[in-house]
Order: sequence, then structure tokens, then C-alpha cells
Amino acid sequence: MTRQTEVTEAGIAEVVAPGIDRIFHYTIPEKFKVLAVPGIRVRVSLGRRTVTGYLVGTKEESDYPKLKPLSDLLDSEPLLPPQMLKLTRWISEYYLAPWGSVIRAVLPSGMDEVRTVRVSLTQEGKACVQADPLFDKIRTSLSGHTLTTKQLETKTGKRNIKAHLNQYCKQGLLLLRKEIRKPVRSKSETIYRLAVDPLFLEQNLAEIQKRSPSQARILQALQGRPGPWSASEIREQTGAKSGVIRTLVEKSLLIRESRDVFRDPFPGETIVMADPPDLSPEQEAAVEPVAASLKHGRFETFLLYGVTGSGKTEIYLRAIEIALSQQKEAIVIVPEIALTPQLIRIFHSRFGKEIAVLHSGLSDGERYDQWNRIRKGEVSIAVGARSAIFAPFTHLGLIVVDEEHDATYKQEEVPRYHARDLAVVRGKMSGATVILGSATPSVESFYHAHAGKYQMLTMEKRIEDRPMPEICLIDMKQERGAGLLSPKLAEAVKQGLERHEQVLLFLNRRGYAPFLLCSKCGYVHRCPNCSVSLTYHMKEQEVCCHHCGYTTTLTNICPECKAESLELKGSGTERIEKEVQDTFEGSSLLRLDRDTTRTKGAAQKILDQFRSGQGNILIGTQMVAKGHHLPGISTVGVLNA
Repeated sequence: MTRQTEVTEAGIAEVVAPGIDRIFHYTIPEKFKVLAVPGIRVRVSLGRRTVTGYLVGTKEESDYPKLKPLSDLLDSEPLLPPQMLKLTRWISEYYLAPWGSVIRAVLPSGMDEVRTVRVSLTQEGKACVQADPLFDKIRTSLSGHTLTTKQLETKTGKRNIKAHLNQYCKQGLLLLRKEIRKPVRSKSETIYRLAVDPLFLEQNLAEIQKRSPSQARILQALQGRPGPWSASEIREQTGAKSGVIRTLVEKSLLIRESRDVFRDPFPGETIVMADPPDLSPEQEAAVEPVAASLKHGRFETFLLYGVTGSGKTEIYLRAIEIALSQQKEAIVIVPEIALTPQLIRIFHSRFGKEIAVLHSGLSDGERYDQWNRIRKGEVSIAVGARSAIFAPFTHLGLIVVDEEHDATYKQEEVPRYHARDLAVVRGKMSGATVILGSATPSVESFYHAHAGKYQMLTMEKRIEDRPMPEICLIDMKQERGAGLLSPKLAEAVKQGLERHEQVLLFLNRRGYAPFLLCSKCGYVHRCPNCSVSLTYHMKEQEVCCHHCGYTTTLTNICPECKAESLELKGSGTERIEKEVQDTFEGSSLLRLDRDTTRTKGAAQKILDQFRSGQGNILIGTQMVAKGHHLPGISTVGVLNA
């Protein structure tokens, strides 16, 4: 770094890579010079490896001698606009995370090629019996399926397991297979159009009918409904084979084209447009300063402090309408993925289908399509969980953070960040208006509002002056022998069911029992990775760690004193479900927690079933306490409050 290397003709590319907190310099070959612009992905040589990096800047000279050239460009246009590059740089410096890791987190998952090693048992491994505790754990974990090395580390609790796997592989006990997951791309399908005019068909259709009735049926179908047809539509409508379609293309009677297929996360959803309701006086007072901020295009942060049911969502909708009228874009983030479908229905009823959805519950393909629609300017509204704050809008005018106090806005993996705070930072960088909404604001936001940094908007009344619910606090120390439900709560549930009303029971612990305790020596069964107590799940008959995913079989033998004295302690949603079933026979129960919503769309299905009356008692964790509209509920029990 003592002398400078000037490469004014080729230029220098500044590149960052995930996991490395440093900017690297590479020369830009002449063939890449036009397309090598900040915001694209590049392939570079890093030591002995070839990795995917991100081009974040260019310059004419470098302090480093003997620079390597860029190996390849992976994009023909920038994936991130300059404003997003600036935001990722700020995140990197403020949260002390490698810039490349931040950019990778901002982009949709699945865009890069991923190399993994999958592990499976050989026949010798399945039959092997040896006094090796680690291999016994591996064999149990691999029973009936294959796992990646990372999954095995989690299952067995053994860090840096690769060396051990290589040793077992040499012994013929394991089979290691390298896999490459191809990056997600736009999905396309082949479509067909008529290549001849209607007059030609009228003159020649009879002759074609004589030679090939199936060809004539296809031509008649496409003539009857002009426009593009997919091969499946043609086959379904006419009964023709694929070979007949190819023949018509070869005869220049059909044109074959390709078009992008949008992977819709809400297929078949019927949109019913709705007129905006009349605003209450408090809502009108709240909308007025927000509207002024949006119309003047200035950065300002509002804390919308409104009681539950005061109509905060309508404030968001009116603010978005104003932002769109100013040719601006809007981001709305919510704390729970389960909330997104409900919010999307509301937004569809006001703004139609032109809304993008961003959250981790989408498939890689769906997420890529949603992100791409935003990048191309096809939509002006993005709704989602905390990652939606990275929507690549270039004319951002409004950011809404619903339930701004919620802890789930904190990202606990690298790069760590707080989506609520990033909303304020991005709003300042973009000159956008920011609304933080909550019935119970965070201490930080409340302080900023009183200090004058944020403007407080207060709504103290519910819509139509509806009364607040009656709250009864029960000391369970005085209810010995009452079980998990106090007599008063059990009676309230019984009366609610007799009136054909619905009941919500909230317990923020999933599983059956949150820990196993030895009654002899006091030992608590803990995760070898995280040192937190393991939770027993009755359905799977196993105990697992809710932090890293480590699992093991249930045993009543204490590892410490060897006595058969491990007991299940505490209560989770599974245990509550069992007690409620035993107490209220004939009731219809639904459970909403992470264990019942692992498959796509499961959370929305459970909520829809409850709304339609297919269940009269809903038991759940924090997923049920995030602003869902469940009008049939008359009784709510918060357990272990």
C-alpha cells in the first residue's frame, strides 16, 4: 500500500463479499467496462476460491499493486439503486456487519448459486454397531433421510462436524454428496398465437379439416379467442396432442413465443373493491398533519398512538392514497407473517392487485417475482414483515410500521438490525414520511415523541365509541389445584360456548412442556449448543431447542444422577389444548403456533376456519395476538400472564 497503481484505462471495481468486513479492488476488463456499474453482482477470485461479490463502486486508481481482474458479471443492470447501496452501507457501519452480508440479506433469497453437502448412511453405516456416541447421534438423525452438514450440526449438537464426517466417509459408513442449488430466475412459459389472418383461415379451413381435423380444431379455437394461448390451454380445449401444435408452428400457421409467468402468492383470490369509510373526528385530526407532510414531500416521523380498535389501519390507507396521488411509493411492515394475508385483503379492496408482498413465508420464486415487480416499477405498494423495509423503491414517499413496539422487528441473525429504526433512517434518506403505529408504543418512540423528535398523534376512542373490554386479573397462587385454567376463566369459557360465541386462549409457549426437571438432583435437560432448557413436544415425542433446532428423544433417565426421575414441568400450547379438550368436551379447537403453521398458507387457513365458525376455541402463541380481526370472540384468556 506504499505505492499507487493507476489503471485509468480499465478502471477499478470496489467489491464486497458476504462474511468479510472489507472492500476489495479488482481491475475491470475492457469487455466489462460498460456494464460494470455499482449495484450488480460479480464473480471474483478470492484467495483460492471463486465467490459471488457485489460491486459497490468504481474508481480510477488503487493503493494495492497486482490487482486481479473481475472474473464475470452476473447482472446486466443494477439490482440495487444508489439509495439502497447507501442504506446498506449505513447498516454495515452502524450494526457492525460486513457490507457484503448486508447486501445479501437485502436481496431476495435464492438469487445466488448455493453449494451444499448432503450426508446419508451407507448400508455399512446402517448396520454398524460401535461405541461412538457421535456416530450413534448421526445415525439416529439420518434414519430414513439425508441431511446437510449444517442440519447435522444442529441435530447432534456437534460444532465443526465436517472433519468427523470425512473420517466416517473414509470408513465407508457415510456417503457425502455435493449439491448445487441453481439460482432462482424468472419463470416463463411457451405461448402460441395465430400467424395468419382470418381471411386466410376462411379460405383454407375446409381443406385443413379434410387433411387434419385436430389441426383445424386448434385453428378454430384460436380464431374464436384471439390472443395468446398456452400449450395446456390448447390441449384442454381441443384435445389435440403436442405434436399437432408443433406441426402447425412448422407450417407457419402458429407463432410460438415465450412470456414471463407471475408466481402469485395468493392465486385465485377474489378481490372485492370497497369504498373508504367516513373518518371519526380523531381520525380526521390524525390524517391532517400526515397529509401535509406527504404533500410537501418532507421527512417527518409520526407516532400514531391509538387504542385498539381506534382505526389506525384506516389512517395508513388514507396516507397511502395521498402518497400515490403524489406519484410516490409506500412500504407497510407488520410484525407477523400471519398478519400479512389479512392486511393484503384490506389493501386489495382499496388499491386492487397492484401490491407486492415480501416476507419469508413465500417461496424463493414468489419472493423473487414480488421483488422484481417493485424493481421494475410495476407496483407502488409493498406490504410484508421486517424484510419489506428493503423493498427497492426509487421514489419512496411513505413508510408505515404497524405495531412498532413489537420485538419481532429485531433481526437476530447477521446482519442484525431493527426494522423500526431502519424505517426512520430510510425515511430520512428518501425524504419520506414515516408513521409508527401502536396501542402500546415502545419506550424509545414514546420518549422521542415527548422530546419533539417525533410528532405524536393520539386516538383515545374506539370506532363508534365502542367500550373497552372488561379485564379481570387472577392471582393463580390463590387458585391451588385449579389446573391450567382458573375456575373463573373456565366458567367464562363455558358461558361463552353456551352463547355460541368464540373464545381465544393465549399462551406464549409452544410445545407441551417447556423443560424437564430431575426430581432427585434438580438437573434441567438443556441444549448442548445454546444452554437453554429443551421443550417437550408430545406429537413428535421428542424434546427440542427452540433456538437452534437441536432435537433428541424423550427419556425419563437423568443424565446427571442416572435416576428415572425426569419430569415434565410447565405448560405449552399442546398441554393447554389437551386440558381444554378434556374440560370442554364437544368443543371444536384450533391451535395456532409455529408447530401448526410450518406449511405454506397454514396460518391463514386456521384463521379462516376460525372466522367461518369451524372452531369455537382458538389456542395460540403470540401469532394470535397481532391485530387479527376476529369479530366472533367474546372471551379472551391470557395464561401465565
